[in-house]
Amino acid sequence: MKQRVFLLLGLVGAYFIFISTCWAGNVAGPPSIEEVIVISKSDSSSVPDDQSKLVRYGENVTLYATVKSENSYYLGYTGSRLPDRVKIRGKIYSIENGLLKRWKKDWEPLKINWFKIMPRPQPSYAPGEYKWYSNVITEGEFEGGWRGFDIIEYEQFPLSQEGWACKPEREVGTVRFRAEVIYKGKVFSSPGKPDPDHPSGISAEDYDKGIKDTVHRISRLSNHPNPLIRYVEALKGVPWCWGVDYRDPPKNTPSRHQADLSNPVAIECSDLVISALRAMGNKNLVYTSAQDLVKGRYTLPVGKNEVYSLQRISLFKNWIPRGILWFDHKFYIFGNKKIQIRDETFLKLLREIKIEDSRYEIVDIALSKKGEIYSILQKDLDRIICLIREGKVEEIFKPEIEKRIKLKGTEYSCKISINPGSLDVDSGKFYLLESDTIHVFSIEGRYLSSILLEGLYENYIPTGPFSFKKGLFYVPVDNKRIVVYNAIGKLVKKLNMQEDFIQAIAVLEDKIAVLSLFPSRIQLYNLDGSFLWDYSDRWLNQQGKEVKIRIGSNKDDLQLGDLIITIDPSYHTLLLYEDNGNGFFDSKDKVICAGHKGVEIREASYFEGRKFVLRKLKPQIKISP
Repeated sequence: MKQRVFLLLGLVGAYFIFISTCWAGNVAGPPSIEEVIVISKSDSSSVPDDQSKLVRYGENVTLYATVKSENSYYLGYTGSRLPDRVKIRGKIYSIENGLLKRWKKDWEPLKINWFKIMPRPQPSYAPGEYKWYSNVITEGEFEGGWRGFDIIEYEQFPLSQEGWACKPEREVGTVRFRAEVIYKGKVFSSPGKPDPDHPSGISAEDYDKGIKDTVHRISRLSNHPNPLIRYVEALKGVPWCWGVDYRDPPKNTPSRHQADLSNPVAIECSDLVISALRAMGNKNLVYTSAQDLVKGRYTLPVGKNEVYSLQRISLFKNWIPRGILWFDHKFYIFGNKKIQIRDETFLKLLREIKIEDSRYEIVDIALSKKGEIYSILQKDLDRIICLIREGKVEEIFKPEIEKRIKLKGTEYSCKISINPGSLDVDSGKFYLLESDTIHVFSIEGRYLSSILLEGLYENYIPTGPFSFKKGLFYVPVDNKRIVVYNAIGKLVKKLNMQEDFIQAIAVLEDKIAVLSLFPSRIQLYNLDGSFLWDYSDRWLNQQGKEVKIRIGSNKDDLQLGDLIITIDPSYHTLLLYEDNGNGFFDSKDKVICAGHKGVEIREASYFEGRKFVLRKLKPQIKISP
């Protein structure tokens, strides 16, 4: 009987063990994490994948962190609306085929942090006086010789977003990203994890002559009107390195060049152009030098095959002018005790008038329609309205205005002297500016009225004499502006100018001449504030003849995206980035290039003292969006 009981108990125990084992096998526990991979999706991609991307300016991009465990990937928690299909290493993983899964909510949650990886613009410990990255010897007897690949350093910046998905900012240029997963107290990272012991600042497995292409990268085009420059600006954020080279010598595979947009890690000036062109589909182009571009490799001359130079001349030697007038196609420049009259080119001095009486100092001048020179002259502590004839002074009146006050119901009037800072004359009337008020006088000096200028001194601080034309007062003020008032003192327009400090202005017809300081120069603008010309610019050809380089759409015109290459004192490739609107190449136009800060936009005044040539790309090269 006992044997039967023991046998029954044994069968029950075996059955219980069998059932327990089966139940445990059907309910899987939390998976182990083997790998973290960043994938991304843009507007132009249908499935998120692990490929780095070159995207358009306005394109949306979303990054996702995927977690690998055995043969499956996890993306999102159970019930999430994240993508149910991804592509990693060329293989599709989906919820449907069971290879993409959701992380169960009752498992320990994952803390997912996101980081932006950017190169430092220069090394922490430069090997010599040269402060930037360099693959060549930068000083001494063997300067310019190959030194070997420099180590580019990288920094990581935490992003504010957390979780399985991240929407990075739409910043033009090249940025790399890393996802970090914290699970059960351990940290797991996608490629690009920091390593303070490696000279680059990232782990050795993710570095080879620059950060590897395994680190997820988004390169974004700009919205520049020229297609080539859109691609050039996608290289913003990539550091300058002297001696950028192929990473697989002696094969010299272009896609393995350090500047190539397939994985850009460093740039130089000519590489900037080739990298952009290759990304536009010109895969047959190989990386070359600025010298070869000048000689005609991939380029043709713009217009005449000439060498140009920019000279910036000093218009005022040993003299700081105070103001400017523009009358009858001549410029009247004044300051201290003299007035210079120059022709419309500003090169020729027609006449110079000096105040003979040492008691007077010029504050401002104005011209009548007959060309008579009126002036505010400082004499001792008084300011007097005078007429200047060939250096001789004729005093007209000392300006006084009427003030009315009431005392115990009785109104009294009195005259108060004023000290105006500027004047203009029009239709037989003087307009004198003192503080925030224009005082109007007859030509004989009789006070007529006053005009309060809206917001002057309250919101705008005058920086120099005003100009009165066609019933409007133009007043130069602080913060690079000119404010315009109508005849009753109401503010009607604000012009944003390019000059840091406007000393004085002169309005004639539809143009504004601006006298600027530091250094002293005269520039010409349209009435809408757009720039026209700098009289200090002198563009010369190799014969020393002054020329004007036209910007336009004709085949011989310089156009946006054309190459401007310096040949002396050194070779440097730049592209025309922006015309200021006057249709001619001048010092205020903008160029784009590779400089020590990476992709840089500079004013064309950079060409001062340099010789340069103009080149356009050959027609067989693809330059389309």
